[in-house]
Amino acid sequence: MMTHRIQAGILVATLVAGATLLTAAQVAAPLAGASTHGTGKVGAAKKDGAKHRAAHGSRNAASTAMTVKIAKVAGVGTVLVNSGGQTLYVFSKDHHATSKCSGACATSWPPLVVSHKPVAGTGVDKALLGTVRRAGHKLQVTYGHWPLYTFAGDSSPGQAHGKGITGFGGTWTTIGVSGSAFTGSTGSGASGTGTTGTTGSSGGGYGYGY
Repeated sequence: MMTHRIQAGILVATLVAGATLLTAAQVAAPLAGASTHGTGKVGAAKKDGAKHRAAHGSRNAASTAMTVKIAKVAGVGTVLVNSGGQTLYVFSKDHHATSKCSGACATSWPPLVVSHKPVAGTGVDKALLGTVRRAGHKLQVTYGHWPLYTFAGDSSPGQAHGKGITGFGGTWTTIGVSGSAFTGSTGSGASGTGTTGTTGSSGGGYGYGY
């Protein structure tokens, strides 16, 4: 009788142990599968995220490129403006695509600087659009070899309060799609034509050759 009890106990213990091992194996298998499947999902998500960032990064870079456009300014005419519609100016002291405006001058007349190649808007001559390296290694947009600036006195698009101002050793004026400026042609008064940048407040041409 004792022998039968011992054998029965051993059998029960063996069955329990086998059931435990089976349960552990059954549990481990789906967990391992879930872990592998989860890793696959994470990897796919990372790849999708990288593609998303790359695609949007390219679009963002394109969207931040400066576009030089044309616009009609009351009392002035059709002139070049920046992406935000601010009137652009040129400085008679700038020669051979070299900016002579820095320090306090650049505060009053902020240079049109870019981190990407500028884009020519509708009506703007792409061949005349370029850049020049400033002293601080920043790129300033040029048009017809003239470095371009905005004016701190213009508070909104459609204004050209800087046209005809003399300061910092030279004269400032708007510039049109032709790209010519300070060529000495005859002006027409304070408003000027605004299309070539040759007229000013005094009514005559400035007489600055380029």
